[in-house]
Amino acid sequence: MKKTRIGSWLRNVSISKKLYFTVGIMALLIAIELMTMLFAINTLSSVRALVAAEGLWSKAQKDAVYNLQKYGTSFDENDFIAYQNFLKVNLGDRKARMELMKVNPDMDVAWRGFLEGRLHPEDIDGAIQLLRRFHNISYIAKATSVWTKGDEQISVIQSLADELHAEIMSAHPSKDKISSILKQIDIVNAGLTTIEDEFSYTLGDGSRWLTDLILRLLFGLVLTVEITGLSVTIFVSRGITTGLKEIIRSSKKIAEGDFSTRAKVFSGDEIGLLANSFNDMTDSLQSSMSDMKQMETERIKIIDDVVQRKNNLEQFSYIVSHNLRSPIANIKGIANVLQAEGHFNNDEKELIAGLSVAIEKLDDVIRDLNEVLKLKNEGVAKRELINFSEILSDIKLSNANLIKEGKVTITYNFSAVNEIFTVKGYLYSVFFNLISNSIKYQQPNIPPVIEIQTRRTNDKLEIIFRDNGMGIDMGRKGDQVFGLYKRFHTHVEGKGVGLFMVKTQVEALGGTISVSSQVNRGTQFVIQFKTNELLS
Repeated sequence: MKKTRIGSWLRNVSISKKLYFTVGIMALLIAIELMTMLFAINTLSSVRALVAAEGLWSKAQKDAVYNLQKYGTSFDENDFIAYQNFLKVNLGDRKARMELMKVNPDMDVAWRGFLEGRLHPEDIDGAIQLLRRFHNISYIAKATSVWTKGDEQISVIQSLADELHAEIMSAHPSKDKISSILKQIDIVNAGLTTIEDEFSYTLGDGSRWLTDLILRLLFGLVLTVEITGLSVTIFVSRGITTGLKEIIRSSKKIAEGDFSTRAKVFSGDEIGLLANSFNDMTDSLQSSMSDMKQMETERIKIIDDVVQRKNNLEQFSYIVSHNLRSPIANIKGIANVLQAEGHFNNDEKELIAGLSVAIEKLDDVIRDLNEVLKLKNEGVAKRELINFSEILSDIKLSNANLIKEGKVTITYNFSAVNEIFTVKGYLYSVFFNLISNSIKYQQPNIPPVIEIQTRRTNDKLEIIFRDNGMGIDMGRKGDQVFGLYKRFHTHVEGKGVGLFMVKTQVEALGGTISVSSQVNRGTQFVIQFKTNELLS
């Protein structure tokens, strides 16, 4: 039940909390692992300290017996004092052992006992903790029991030493008695050797057992840390990826046109909220699909209607432009005949002259209309490699007198691009119309200056025409610049067809044209083409 509650909680909390939980569990387990390792190191260090104490105990006991035996033959009091000094190590350890065996031991007394036993001060606390914590463990209990036996034998040596000292200090020491006491001391010393070996073996067995226990504990803890960490990580990551995969699956279904699919919600976290939002979006999308289909149907119907109207209008324009040519030619001929007659009065002649002018302009309009229809219907002719410099030279040559009389200066810079694949007639017409307009609409008493240059920007080719002419009021007339029959200056002759033709021809070549202008400052036209279409 608890696992189920934890799993349910993990599924429904936010992703950040999932990550915090995972990191927190890992940190806790690693902290436990580090504390266990610290405990293991301290415990093993304590075992080492106890083994060192046993070594000092054995050495001090042997040195004490040696000096006591020496005293039995030399009767030198210094040897007896040396015996007593060495024996302090054993007595100090006994003091510590006896204090630690109490229910409520005085740790200061035990600490001083081990210090008298010549144990290093930094090892004393570890030795005390080992004996207190593991006193019920068989190895420590047995070692303590052996230690007690050794202390009992130390007491026997003390009694024999006192007896030996009393005999030597007597008025008439007995050699036989001294020899008997020394033999007894040898017997006890031999027994102590056995006890010391047993103590060492017991501590060795205990140390190996403890080392094996600690290694098992550490291995189990490391394994627990890894398994727990992997389990939590897999659980959290699987919860996240399962939700994301479900959303991806549903999105692919919707991309295929199946708007009835819905994403399953597996959790209450951000992924679950995203799945709910995704389903809400799908509901809205599905509900609007019928409206979109209806709108698409209406859009197609409108487009078809517009295309049909356009075709009808072009057909009508074609019919008008061709069918009116013959009647206009007849009217024009009649007007010429009437003008040739001489029996009309002045008013009648003026009417006939006005009729001739009107017929001439109507004929021009129909010709222009034919040109536009021809341009739109014929499509783009075969492309060829065209040189800008050669096109410009041809135009300058055909307009040499006009350029000379108007003192026109034409400068150009085609260093960026000088050749492109395009339709020669269209490009010639574009150059001719733009240059002619710059000359035609020059400022009074200011010689025209026309600058032409090419420029490459990213994947675009730009052809720039710039002049110092009269300019156009873009605020008022900007949207009419490329309109058919749109004129902005009436002081010179013109029909308002040139710029319309320029725009139509540029677009037929796949380009665009833009204009910027200021009154009495000049005009700039920028034609743009995609370089991958014109340079290869």
